[in-house]
Amino acid sequence: MDKQRYLEELAKYLAPLSAEERQDAIDFYSEMIDDAGLVTWDAMVMKLGKPESLAHKIVGDQEGSKETSSQPTRRHLNAGTLALILLVIVITFPIWMILLGIAFGIVVAIIGAAFGVIMGIISTIMVGIILGITNIYIGILMATTNPAVSLFYIGIAIIALAIAMFLLPLIWFGFKLLIHWMVELIQWITKKLHRGGH
Repeated sequence: MDKQRYLEELAKYLAPLSAEERQDAIDFYSEMIDDAGLVTWDAMVMKLGKPESLAHKIVGDQEGSKETSSQPTRRHLNAGTLALILLVIVITFPIWMILLGIAFGIVVAIIGAAFGVIMGIISTIMVGIILGITNIYIGILMATTNPAVSLFYIGIAIIALAIAMFLLPLIWFGFKLLIHWMVELIQWITKKLHRGGH
């Protein structure tokens, strides 16, 4: 009588399970009670716990096994696949090295060309400043002896200095542009490598 009451109460708390799962659990614990020779309510509670706590354990185990079975299994590479991948890497290694060398050469060439343009602008500015200062000096020296030639030299100095001042912002713009190109190039290479890795 205690066994029937225990199993009925257990079934009541197993309501979240399907009818088949509930019946399987009742059959299992009914057999366990018989095998262990548990006759009284207290003996059953001592061995299995109260029906409510046993039911919580059973429901939790069932939900845990469902979650585990629903999760995708992780594929592991077998030795043959791994060997094939390594073989492809070894065979194609010279090709990848050549392509990486070409890409590196192109990057260096682009950076070198941009740096060359910036250095050319800097040189032009320096020449303009030196030419301007020199012509001002010559113009001042000739002011008393030949005012017309003096004005000519001072005019050339002003033009040279104006060109130098005009080119100064180009250096700043050039450096900013060079840094921008380098950042974009690095981001592009990183994206390609990241995409190639997946």
